[in-house]
Amino acid sequence: ASMKGDVLDRKGFDKMLRKFYELRSWDPETGLLKKEALRELELKDVAESTFIELAKGGQDAKQA
Repeated sequence: ASMKGDVLDRKGFDKMLRKFYELRSWDPETGLLKKEALRELELKDVAESTFIELAKGGQDAKQA
């Protein structure tokens, strides 16, 4: 089955991307794991430091 010529519009792509992030407990705005997911993985320190950096506008956290 060829998909040649099939195109996904931006709205459809964004909807699927949000669902993908939701299923993996990722924040759709940052692409990072949600704070709650990091805590469930016993990574509380990472959760706190990552979100503190993001709140400050830190580039390091956004690239993580």
